[in-house]
Amino acid sequence: VFSPNDQKIDSIFRFQFYVPLINLTIIHQVMIFVLFTNCPSMSRGIFWGYIMTEIGVILFDVCTFLLRLYFIAPFAAIYCEGPLCRIGLSKSILMTFLALAIVSNIPCFIFLLVGLHQA
Repeated sequence: VFSPNDQKIDSIFRFQFYVPLINLTIIHQVMIFVLFTNCPSMSRGIFWGYIMTEIGVILFDVCTFLLRLYFIAPFAAIYCEGPLCRIGLSKSILMTFLALAIVSNIPCFIFLLVGLHQA
């Protein structure tokens, strides 16, 4: 039986599939290009803070594309649909990969924040 909610869920799955690809192929490359070409007067510490933060966000987008986790709201359950989930890696390896992708952004952003605060 087809319901209108199936179409909404399918569009959400497609959206979550394409957004990391668009970010990786267009958005992040533009950001790095702008940083390297249009910011010659920027302090080196702030410049490298932006670069490290951008690399952390790229790592996170790669992780979201390779894992594609969906949390099942009322239950303590996670559904994983990405390529890394399909090859049969253990849950601990998948969670480690996800944790590294999330936590790697924190020191990069704090380095950038402190550099901007001191400037």
